[in-house]
Amino acid sequence: MSNPHRWLRVTRALPCSVCGHPDWCMTSPFGDEVICCREESKLPAPLFDGWFHSIPPRQRRMPQAVRAKAKPTTPHAVKDFGAELRRCVEAFDARQRMRAAASLGLSHEVFDAFPVGFNETLDAMAFPALQLSPPAAIGIRYRKVAPKPGALKWICEPNSTAGLLLPKHRPDHDDMIFACEGPSDTLAATQLGLHAVGRWSCGIDARQIDCLKAHAAGLSTPRIVVVGDNDGERRTGARAADGVAQLVGEAMPHATIHRLQPPPDIKDVRAWVIAGASREDVMNAAKEVRRAS
Repeated sequence: MSNPHRWLRVTRALPCSVCGHPDWCMTSPFGDEVICCREESKLPAPLFDGWFHSIPPRQRRMPQAVRAKAKPTTPHAVKDFGAELRRCVEAFDARQRMRAAASLGLSHEVFDAFPVGFNETLDAMAFPALQLSPPAAIGIRYRKVAPKPGALKWICEPNSTAGLLLPKHRPDHDDMIFACEGPSDTLAATQLGLHAVGRWSCGIDARQIDCLKAHAAGLSTPRIVVVGDNDGERRTGARAADGVAQLVGEAMPHATIHRLQPPPDIKDVRAWVIAGASREDVMNAAKEVRRAS
């Protein structure tokens, strides 16, 4: 396998050679290998929540030009994710919150619920990957506020590990936890007053499941709602979410598991909220798939 520090994020200009999407997945510098976060293979890549795929020569997409263009805005590796996150949180002032909220189509007040920051060099929101045993930031993902056409929207801090985006304070009165796909959907669900956490991508790994279990510990009747995206006819987001629901159900037998997909013509929870969805709309769409044992 390629050196893990050389994996590059796919973009609109250079989509994944396996699933064709411009986000989540990774490609090697020469396009001969891909880590796809939607299409499974026999070789899992748990660090990236995806699967390794070897790409035949005629199907390879060469990213050298994109890599050279993006290099100046690629973050430098940090040794202490917690310290970097604190620096970003301090930099997330009122002006940048308003810009970031406008780019997402959400209220700036929703940022108060999460340890979200801002990276001035990248002009990007900083979303932590968190674990709870022990409590720590184990990675950071950046979402650019105003990316140029064809440029990277998401950038992962080098050496990051997949974790959950968790609220600063768990709402103990609410035992229904919405496990959303990615930070923006998590913010959108929270804006509706829902108890939401964010998965690193469309899938989930053992570390994130352990973190979810720790987050739900102490709730009398935990209900986990696994949320997926609508990705067209291939239903990659929905199929991945079905797999997440099964894994979470096996790991948390005392929790009731639900599944949630936005309406067919709406891509994700954020788009649903922007379109006018209410808290009741979202809660009523959650379908129970396994009752607590």
